[in-house]
Amino acid sequence: MKPIDTLRRFVAPQDCERELFREPFLFESADGNKYPTATDMHILCRFKHVTPDCAILLSAGEPNVDSVIPTETCTGILNVDRLKESLGKVPMSQTCTCPECGGAGRVRYEYKSKKGDIYYYYPACPICAGEGEVDREEDGSWEYDFNYGIKIDNATFWPKYLIVIATALFECGIAEIPYVIASNRLKLENEVFVMLQMANVFDFKHIIEY
Repeated sequence: MKPIDTLRRFVAPQDCERELFREPFLFESADGNKYPTATDMHILCRFKHVTPDCAILLSAGEPNVDSVIPTETCTGILNVDRLKESLGKVPMSQTCTCPECGGAGRVRYEYKSKKGDIYYYYPACPICAGEGEVDREEDGSWEYDFNYGIKIDNATFWPKYLIVIATALFECGIAEIPYVIASNRLKLENEVFVMLQMANVFDFKHIIEY
């Protein structure tokens, strides 16, 4: 696959409010180098060199991706077939993550007292009633069961984001890749690119070990 095709797997849906995340972009680092990058705010892919097919990307207004990539050296090896096997154990569901609470089951509200103090409280989400998921009535499509997480070392990840990484690695012909889990992030890195996924901060009802 061309780098630009790989990057397009990591962009946000077209209905995402942040237009910047809908297409790949060139990120200019503090060292002055530019790196083809794509992220949907949950997962990220950054190539270490500008290839001809990535040279047309815009370079203005990009997020500071350097700030979220762990600097630790990779210490383990991720096997793509083993990861896909773990993902295959996750049941499919005709529900999806609640768009109001993002799956947390609770939403944040704030109010200001008469003295001017600001307070926050976290009631059950009014859309999903605290369940964190809603029926996919619009298109009837299926996705990974929201209640299942994939555990790699000491961190747990959303299957729906791990499958994007697994598919991209498979299509790039990569069977194994070094990884490290640090700062609540999974970093996969080789000489060509860095892939990153945020770990889940909420507890899953069911855990599948990688």
